[in-house]
Amino acid sequence: MANLFKAAKANPEKKATSKEKVVVQVDYLSQEIERLAKIQEEIDALNAEAKLLHDQVKEAGVNEFINLFESSSKYPGSFNIESENASVMFIPSDRYTKIDEERSNELIEKYGEGMVEESTTYIMDSALVEKYGEVISDLIMNSNEIEEDDKEKLISAKVDYSIAKGTISSLNEYNLYDMKEIISDIKPVFMLKNPKIS
Repeated sequence: MANLFKAAKANPEKKATSKEKVVVQVDYLSQEIERLAKIQEEIDALNAEAKLLHDQVKEAGVNEFINLFESSSKYPGSFNIESENASVMFIPSDRYTKIDEERSNELIEKYGEGMVEESTTYIMDSALVEKYGEVISDLIMNSNEIEEDDKEKLISAKVDYSIAKGTISSLNEYNLYDMKEIISDIKPVFMLKNPKIS
C-alpha cells in the first residue's frame, strides 16, 4: 500500500507567480473607460448609501421583532415591514456571530448552560505526521514505533463555541432579561429581503 502522506505531498498545490502588470494603450476606448469609471463611482456611492439604509431598516426590524415576540409570547418568524408605499421582508435566522471560549463562559454565566454549544474537532499535529507519516499511514495508533510521549501529542483538539441552535425561537424562556439585551449579547443574524415599492 502506498504511503498516503507521501502521495499527498507529491502533488502539492501550485502557487500563482506574480507578474509585472502590462499596460496596453487603447485610445479608441477612452470614452467607454471614463464612463465605466464614473458608473463604478456611482455604484460605490449607492452601495454605501444602501448599506446605511439597510442598517436603519434592519435595526427597526429588530425592534419590531422584539415587540411581536413580547406581545405574543411566541417566536414571530419572518414578517413584512410596510410603509406608505414600500415594503421589505424581515427574516430572523437561527445563525449567530462566532464566539470564543471567554464569550461562551460569559453567556453561560449570564443565561445558563442551554445558551451555548461546544463542538470539539480533533486534528493531527502536522510535525508529528511528518515525523511518523509512513507508520501512521499503515498503522495509525497501535504502532510500537511511535514514542509513548508522542502518541499523546499526536492528536490535538480544536474547540469551537456557538450559540445553541433554536435559541432565536426560545428567547421568551429568558424572560428575566430584556429581549433587546439578549439579542445584543447573542447577535443572531437578521436579513432583509425583496424591498419593493408598491
